Amino acid sequence: MLKRMLAAAIMTAAVIAGVLAPMALGADGIVIGQDATSIAEAAGEHDHHADADGDHSHFGGQRLMVIMRIAEVIAAAAAGGFLFFRYVLYRKEKLPIPSAFTPDAERYLMFVVAMIWLMTGWARIGMLMDQFDGIPFGTIAASTMIGKVAVIRLGGALLLALLAFAPESEKLWANPLKGMTAIGLIVTFPLTGHAYAVASGVGAAVASHALHIAFASIWAGGLAGLWAVSFGGDRTDQLNRLAATFSRWALPSIVILIGSGVWLSIVHLSSWRELWMSEYGIIVLAKSVLMLLIVCIGILHRSKLMRLLERGEKRSFTTAVRIEIVAAVVLFLLAGWLSSTSPAPVEESALADNPFYWHEMGEEAHMTLRMNEGAHTGEQLVRLYVWLPEGQGAPKSVAVGYLDGGGDAAAEVNIPMEPMPEGEEKTFDFPGFTKYSYRAEGAYLPAEATGEVMVELTDANGKAFHYTRQFP
Repeated sequence: MLKRMLAAAIMTAAVIAGVLAPMALGADGIVIGQDATSIAEAAGEHDHHADADGDHSHFGGQRLMVIMRIAEVIAAAAAGGFLFFRYVLYRKEKLPIPSAFTPDAERYLMFVVAMIWLMTGWARIGMLMDQFDGIPFGTIAASTMIGKVAVIRLGGALLLALLAFAPESEKLWANPLKGMTAIGLIVTFPLTGHAYAVASGVGAAVASHALHIAFASIWAGGLAGLWAVSFGGDRTDQLNRLAATFSRWALPSIVILIGSGVWLSIVHLSSWRELWMSEYGIIVLAKSVLMLLIVCIGILHRSKLMRLLERGEKRSFTTAVRIEIVAAVVLFLLAGWLSSTSPAPVEESALADNPFYWHEMGEEAHMTLRMNEGAHTGEQLVRLYVWLPEGQGAPKSVAVGYLDGGGDAAAEVNIPMEPMPEGEEKTFDFPGFTKYSYRAEGAYLPAEATGEVMVELTDANGKAFHYTRQFP
């Protein structure tokens, strides 16, 4: 019995993981994902003491962060999808529930979800401890968003595991509490992802991302449940009934997924050309194409396959569900890739004819430099953004310079950077880091400048970072 229960729970989690392509993006695109680009990239192995070549590192510790984020997303999808199918879609059914959705399977699943979030939360806080060099575990857990969310997720998952033992006589209060707990856990995802770090409209981005995840769970749970029912012997009438009920949920779910996904993509893409000129945009395009395929399959379900199912022909229906799951698995893999990719830079200045954008990330510091040249003034607007670990304090010094391609020392230009007033300009933020902004405006570079740009900064602990890149 235990082996059957474990196999059923694992199958359910695997199915939901595959179907949950929309969840894997979160705030990132047409389908969801999320998870946590800034944190993942902060753990990447990138040595900023050597000259930087401007390329973004996607290796090392960052891979572990992507894997952890995917595990967290799968756990949330499995829990939310299970609860939707078990207590909403299957609520009025009289036949025994499929083995993958029994009370025993629920208890096991919620325990596994709790263990996943315990391990990933512990690992994230441990990485912050390494960055903060000696700050206690409890302090990070209580004072950073990453730590707070890790504690909240673990507590919520343990509560769901406990409620899974509630007897049938207590369902009037236990089931609604499960639903409210699941909603609360869903809200934690945008708080550690791109939605919480947008330049403006954080509340709208967080709400949109939360809706995205909630309806993705509904979609995933419904498909996983229908697939489980299709294996239950002669249940064609029940499968037809459940499919008809689910179709009333699936259509608004897909509409909300696409709508919120498009909106969240627009937040991070400042122009159409970034869809094919930036890595972030290309991945969003790929996911959009696959999402379109899934929508086409959904249309086929409603227009033809449902009628075949009513006549007792369920083979075509289940085959289409499996094809949809395969497409969703590909989306899920793309989402993991997207979660390790920084959003495209925002082209925000009306001065800019050909803006220069340079971004570097590392374990202990992030840096962004932007230069926009006015079309009529011939002056450059230079903006430097530096992110250092929370609690470390502002950098001791920052410097931006330009060296002419000829290497003549006389052609070296030092650009005087001044701190920006707090709140003057918002940019993308990174959880676990504090941003410091600097700007300068003047005629610093010649009209046809071709050379090398240098950025040097020293943090509050005296550690120096040196970056160089060819210009333009």
